[in-house]
Amino acid sequence: QGTHTDHDIQNCHASLLMEDADRAAVCLPSVRQLVEERADIMEQITTRTGCTVKQAKQLPIRLLYGGGVNGWRKDNAPPRWDLEGFEWLQQLGQDIETITQHIKKENPEEWKRVSTKTRVSNKRTGRKNKPGPAFLALYAQNLERRVLDLVLSKLPTAAREHFAYTFDGFMLPNEHAMTVEQLHDLTKEEHPRVRWTLKPFDEGGDVGRYIKEHPTAAIDAQASATAKKGEHLKAQEPTPSQLLTFDLKY
Repeated sequence: QGTHTDHDIQNCHASLLMEDADRAAVCLPSVRQLVEERADIMEQITTRTGCTVKQAKQLPIRLLYGGGVNGWRKDNAPPRWDLEGFEWLQQLGQDIETITQHIKKENPEEWKRVSTKTRVSNKRTGRKNKPGPAFLALYAQNLERRVLDLVLSKLPTAAREHFAYTFDGFMLPNEHAMTVEQLHDLTKEEHPRVRWTLKPFDEGGDVGRYIKEHPTAAIDAQASATAKKGEHLKAQEPTPSQLLTFDLKY
């Protein structure tokens, strides 16, 4: 707690999807609005539903990866409901389909793999999940990983040794933390839409809340388990599957 800095890509997946869509000349009006007019979109969602800004931010993320408006409504119980006729929301659904169809066409082997995996999982669990959202999520994660790998390749050696991937970014010890300006200089040529923000790792989100409420719980649990085995605490090497990056084309 308080020893590391989280380096986050702002509005990560929407920005990267828009960046790749621009390269491929694919029109995504709602995603462009989410990137360039985000504050206005968030204000419209909060005004129409009475939800908090934090809850509003979760709606487009949920929709991008297969969730539905009704599920978001059930989880957040907003005091109002005036999303019918919200043109941006309707356009987002069309744009998600446009992205999915495009990457399916460009990556037939990966699409087949994800479809098969989804079908097998549905048969085992009895669910009716569709492969499209999983494929889009895989693609967005691939875009994010490209940016983070680029940053990693350009970091000073001392900082590179402490680099740890996190959601929408990476973590470094405070003594090796980068500035927003340094990060922008590293990524602006290949990824001009990427914007960065910094915050202490224990600040914000579920992880931050847990750390504040249980500042030593995870450490104590791991220390106890290893002490019984007579072992010292040591870093775990990532598995081959965790290191796998899919080079999906757009």
